[in-house]
Amino acid sequence: MGRTLYLFENYRITATIDGPSLWIERPMKAGQRIPLRLISRVFLVGHIKISSTAILAFAKHNIPLIIATKSGKDRTALLPYNHRLPKYYKEQRVILENNYNIKRYMDWLETYRNYLQLRLIKRFLPHERIKNEIGEGDYKILLRKFMPKDLAYWFLVKNTISYLLRGLIIENLLKAKLDLHVGGYFRRANFGFVLDMGYILEAKADEQAIMFFKQNNFQSFFQKEGRQVELTIDGHKNIVHRFENKRDLLVGEINKIIDDFFNLVRELQT
Repeated sequence: MGRTLYLFENYRITATIDGPSLWIERPMKAGQRIPLRLISRVFLVGHIKISSTAILAFAKHNIPLIIATKSGKDRTALLPYNHRLPKYYKEQRVILENNYNIKRYMDWLETYRNYLQLRLIKRFLPHERIKNEIGEGDYKILLRKFMPKDLAYWFLVKNTISYLLRGLIIENLLKAKLDLHVGGYFRRANFGFVLDMGYILEAKADEQAIMFFKQNNFQSFFQKEGRQVELTIDGHKNIVHRFENKRDLLVGEINKIIDDFFNLVRELQT
């Protein structure tokens, strides 16, 4: 598994291609050379100078490039263009073949989402008397116990974790040769299947957000620009560090869901 490359805002940082490697220059520091074969995905946060040759090299090596503003409100993913359909595109489309298949898929998706939500609540609220089912409304009420008073802080952190999670989902869906856009819950949307997977795994983003706000010094990771709250660079790094520590577990969770999805597709084909 390749490494994730994170580049945080610096108006004088530059990233270019030098042969088979990415060459990164930072003010007052020695240049850094990273072979492209060691990179699995790239995240850019804020203003970074990156050459078009670097972007094309990421595409050539099938490396997703995910970009976000410091505020976390605007995010996008750049992927290599490929006019050929993914290997399992036709099999995947069976989920939209008829109303019965759509319902089966939606039930599968909601069941998995509910299971992960329930697991989170049982972990953080072990003494709550909870049945083996939990409604969406009940989950949100229980989750509110862990949120700061100002919800702007919560959603800034959670949105940042969510876009990191989507990058990991994209990487593993590409490896599984599935189409990123054939979704059911987010039907006819760009990256529909990525969004479906993110919907299933939302409790994993909630889990990391809870752990972030359990830190006594979490307020030091924010800064206010007028009325707008932003994460500091150290805040971004704190979130990334926690995310990377859980990456292997998240990859295992994502691949379990992908395997289960293939099982569902086989059932719907019979």
